[in-house]
Amino acid sequence: MKKVLLTVFLVALFLSFGAVQANGQVKRLMEVESIPEPIWIFNAGTNKGRYHDRQDFGFILKENTILKVRQTNPNFKKNVTVRLLGNDKEIEKSVNVGAEWVNISSTQPLVPFVDTPYGDTPAKLEYELVDAGEQVPLATYTYKASEKEFFETWDKYDGAYALIKGEDFQLLLPKNDKELARKLKDFHSLDELIENYNDLFAFYNDIAGFDNSTKENHNGENRYFFKADIHGAGSAYYGGYWTAQSKKDSAEMWLTKNRWGVLHEIAHGYEASFSGVGMNTSEVLNNLFGVQYQYEKYGKEADKTGHLFNSGKKEIVETNLYNKMVLNNGTYESGDLREKLILLTMLKQKAGNDSFTKMYQDYRKLANQPGFNKNNYPFPDLMNRIYSENSKQDFTAALEKWGVVLNKGQGVKNRTLGYPAVASLADIIPKNELSRAHELLDDDILINSNFEMVQNKEIASLNLKGDLTLQLNAPDNKALLGATAILKDGDKEVASQLIEGEKLLFKNIPNGVYSLVFTGQPMIEYFPDTAYVYVKEAQNSSTVMFEKINKSSLANQKIEFLGLGNALFGSLATDLNRQEAVISITKASPHSYFAGKTYTKITVKNKKGDITYEKNIEGTNATVGVDKTSLQEGDIIEIYHAETKSRLVSAEKIIDSTQNTNRWLVTKYGLVNQVLQNDSQQDLIAKIEQEGSVLLQQEESQAIPYYESVSKKQLWTAIELLDQPDRTVYKKKYALLYLPLNLEPEDLFAYTFKGLGDSLFATMKVSLNDAQATINTEQSQPHWYFDMDTYASILIQDKEGLKKYNKEFKGRELYPKDQDTVPLTIGDYITVMHKEYNSSRLVIQNVETQEELTKQETTTYQIEEGKLKLVETETIPVPKPEQGKLFYYTFKGLGDSLFATMKVSLNDSQATINTEQSQPHWYFDMDTYASILIQNKEGLKKYNKEFKGRELYPKDQDTVPLTIGDYITVMHKEYNSSRLMIQNVETQEELTKQETTTYQIEEGKLKLIHSSKVSEEIN
Repeated sequence: MKKVLLTVFLVALFLSFGAVQANGQVKRLMEVESIPEPIWIFNAGTNKGRYHDRQDFGFILKENTILKVRQTNPNFKKNVTVRLLGNDKEIEKSVNVGAEWVNISSTQPLVPFVDTPYGDTPAKLEYELVDAGEQVPLATYTYKASEKEFFETWDKYDGAYALIKGEDFQLLLPKNDKELARKLKDFHSLDELIENYNDLFAFYNDIAGFDNSTKENHNGENRYFFKADIHGAGSAYYGGYWTAQSKKDSAEMWLTKNRWGVLHEIAHGYEASFSGVGMNTSEVLNNLFGVQYQYEKYGKEADKTGHLFNSGKKEIVETNLYNKMVLNNGTYESGDLREKLILLTMLKQKAGNDSFTKMYQDYRKLANQPGFNKNNYPFPDLMNRIYSENSKQDFTAALEKWGVVLNKGQGVKNRTLGYPAVASLADIIPKNELSRAHELLDDDILINSNFEMVQNKEIASLNLKGDLTLQLNAPDNKALLGATAILKDGDKEVASQLIEGEKLLFKNIPNGVYSLVFTGQPMIEYFPDTAYVYVKEAQNSSTVMFEKINKSSLANQKIEFLGLGNALFGSLATDLNRQEAVISITKASPHSYFAGKTYTKITVKNKKGDITYEKNIEGTNATVGVDKTSLQEGDIIEIYHAETKSRLVSAEKIIDSTQNTNRWLVTKYGLVNQVLQNDSQQDLIAKIEQEGSVLLQQEESQAIPYYESVSKKQLWTAIELLDQPDRTVYKKKYALLYLPLNLEPEDLFAYTFKGLGDSLFATMKVSLNDAQATINTEQSQPHWYFDMDTYASILIQDKEGLKKYNKEFKGRELYPKDQDTVPLTIGDYITVMHKEYNSSRLVIQNVETQEELTKQETTTYQIEEGKLKLVETETIPVPKPEQGKLFYYTFKGLGDSLFATMKVSLNDSQATINTEQSQPHWYFDMDTYASILIQNKEGLKKYNKEFKGRELYPKDQDTVPLTIGDYITVMHKEYNSSRLMIQNVETQEELTKQETTTYQIEEGKLKLIHSSKVSEEIN
């Protein structure tokens, strides 16, 4: 309001007294308002017109006229900047003004301004015009003022410039634009122009999260400054002191509606310092603001009029992007600016615009914490974390598909929380089916593309399916045997297979993207190179590389190379586990000012001083690509950068910014700068503490199984690198994360059973590491006083409640010395009973810690990942008759005489059919009295046998191999008597039967199928 009143006062002064007279060199005073500095915005790297706001003197300074000025408020302790601005930066001037008089002038008519100072105290300028004639008043328009008076002033004095002011901007117009401003093409009035900018800035402020919800989310009071610049870069640019239209004496761009240049340049001020960290977003991130504006304002019409698809050339843009990303296996970095923008737009759209806003808000909060380092928060990781957690979807697969490097922890967290992965249509829909997919989806999605993101369930109705072959490659493939591979869609398990060789085949999987989980003891030292697989075509294949963890990734480091405009153009990353350095160059022109000159140079030398790798990068014509070179402990890495001070960066304090050339010694803990002499072991400990704290927090809210957590494996391996006593200290500190899995031997539990006189009659060792229970029975009589009653017992059941082992110990029974072993798996229940449990006659103990576990007369523990969990015995599921591993079919005929049996063993994957020497039933003549038919899931016959009433059958036995999906159909004419029985051998319960009865084999059970539907199932 003060700035508006000052403007009104100055304009009124000129209109009342005409042009400014300087004959008496009259000194004048100007109050300069200060505004609060929104440091919370600037700390996040959001410039947002930081040094754009300024206050005009109210006149145009005539050429060759001296403006003499000084600052006179004694309470204002800083200097201010006075500028003479026009339409050409090459003739514009500025001067630093303090308490002493200073002069400023130009050879062209220019408008004097003072930059608005930040703070609580206003400045006061005293100024005079030296040896000057009349000065032309600056025609100034403010919202709801008189356009008539504005143009009359501009016309009357024929001013070289005029000024339009809004709440969020000021626009300095050269005289060439007077008629354009008078007869606006896209607006009915200057007020409508200002309202358009009010709307645009409000829209961008909403996107950036300036909603006053917290102190970091308050907007600043400073305004943008728009102008023309004849000698500006490109067609327009955003600068530190203004944003300008270039190349001509015109600012007409700023007088138009929905002009991409306007949307683009203003949005530059809304970028944050995460831009360019971890991925190249220069000239892309700001365009996300403009794209959202165009589509929310104009809907799908923006395909034709907007920037994203090049003003209606959508088919060409989409074809080029499909060819690059799908046919040529492109990456995000291989895309041009528009292609990068499409990919990030699709990601943002799927996450929801509120997720993008939350990312800005969260980042500002982080950036205003002590010790904040932008390099610790790469843009891809910010997106993955906030997009995933805010929308409850997993974006890891999509980003990795584009070749973007991510922190592994967030992906693991997403998968553990059951977030469904998203993917581009182009990655999960065959090209010839894309049109059908678009018909299904596009009405509900604002911005449509072959790269729009979907969950699997959104395309399920297309009924597309394919087979997936996984080729497993490990340093020792035998080491993977016994692990389990699981395909998951969010928290839903789609398919699983035990690893028994180098290949896995998953059949008839619906099209989509799936998380790929490997679990089981073999995975304790290995991790796969991918956690996601795609099903797109009828036949799909993927190779999964397994790497053994010898050196922790926490010891790895990355050094990034920045160039012109602080744009990322390359990096060197160490990989101590693979004993290599990865050098990546992503831009062909790192810095145009260094054309033909060395801008960066990377050298690797071995212990002997021999050069093993060397790469010279000039400011232009750099070779884009990725190199890998051997890296051993004792090697020296040397990096020269022409602008090390601010453009050779790392998330860790390992760079001497005072030296153009830095050298590092490679140690097992990381890099040691040869000048700084940082302690690499302490650097590693700092990362162990940071990672360990995160993992402990996750463990409290959502424990991630160790076998599936790369982060836990990397932490353990990092701790193993440390010298004593640190190694022991940190093993204890983070014991919760790994001790139950026998990384140290604490996976062993001992049950001790004693009887009369405390004599030992049995023990049970439960090893989670070996996945086995070993029961030893001593030669003994447990307890005479309990007669033949059950004195103690051991019962082991699977997660469905099916019996795996049962042994009772009766009081007076004599038992021989014996040993039994029982395989165990996650979910199994171990129940023990002991009539004298509350003495020392029953002990359940952790062997390593010697701590006793809770016990009662009947005590049940369930096996979980790396631990035993006490549960109520009553909670053990009661198995249904169909659940089991062994079933017995009995066929009887006349006089209840047995003529056939069939044993179905799911454990042995085999059916055994025994035919007795018999004549089934005389009364049924030569009609079929009973039959057995076994078919595979496609309906092909594997076995068929009919029993006719009067036929004489010899004694015989047949065996038939079985597999998941097979159908077993039996028919018996007298099924409803006791002459047909189908029984679960383990539970002794009978299964449902009818004259023709069909069961299908599923994992761990038989499933009743109505016989009439068997052909439908098969077809």
